[in-house]
Amino acid sequence: MIDTVYFSTLLRPHRSLSAEGFKWVMRGAIAANLLIGLPMYLLGAWPVLGFMGLDVWLLYWLFQRSYLDARRSETLTLTDRELIVDRIAPDGEREQHRLDAYWLKAALAALRSPRYDHKWD
Repeated sequence: MIDTVYFSTLLRPHRSLSAEGFKWVMRGAIAANLLIGLPMYLLGAWPVLGFMGLDVWLLYWLFQRSYLDARRSETLTLTDRELIVDRIAPDGEREQHRLDAYWLKAALAALRSPRYDHKWD
């Protein structure tokens, strides 16, 4: 017997910063750190420049980690008998959970926005 699929969707994390935006953020961070770090270096406080370089490296690493996590996805499928949650990690590892639909309570919430302002009867 084939179960009827009532709902199925693919969920992915949203990342609003584009690759070009990331380049501009990094350029701005480097410029700001050089603007502060070079005068400190010239005044003899040379370790400040190294710590500021570490700051830029950490910012770069955190953004790369965020972009890696953005490749994560989750599929939800609701059938007559079960809710199937299928998770795929960035490295391709797959994890699947099957939950009995008998215990599930689902509610549809309409979006309250002028763009989506519809009359639901």
